[in-house]
Amino acid sequence: MKCLKLLFIFMAISCSNMVLAQSDDIREQQEVKDQFELFFKSLHQKDTVVLKSVIFHPHDTRWFFQTFTGDEEKILGSSGSTVRGLLNTVSSENRLIGVCHNKFENYRIQVSNRYATVTADYMCYVGNRELNHKGVYNITFLKEFSWKIENVDRYIHKIQ
Repeated sequence: MKCLKLLFIFMAISCSNMVLAQSDDIREQQEVKDQFELFFKSLHQKDTVVLKSVIFHPHDTRWFFQTFTGDEEKILGSSGSTVRGLLNTVSSENRLIGVCHNKFENYRIQVSNRYATVTADYMCYVGNRELNHKGVYNITFLKEFSWKIENVDRYIHKIQ
């Protein structure tokens, strides 16, 4: 009888630990998703102050934002930008920045300790909400005190 009580207590503690771990995972995933959404909101609004706050190395000169363009058959080209280059472009009078209204679908968020990735399909609408292109974003996050974006990769599939 005493063994059954101990077994029951052990199982109850194990189950409660699993529930707590799952809720921590869900909370971490939500924090990452919130930063993902804040990045795109501030990009659309051309708010470089907020952009700097969500980037892991806001003054770094290494490659940060990379774009690959292609179709069903092959990659047609690529381009990239440093953090400084991205912030300069966003703060410029470039009328192309902020024009795209992204609609995200199929979020896939993976968190492993202080490292996380978000992969999301997107569609870019411009003008009278016409579909301009679609693709996939893959964004890497690191966490010190809060989640910050380490790297952005984007694959664009042009609409013919």
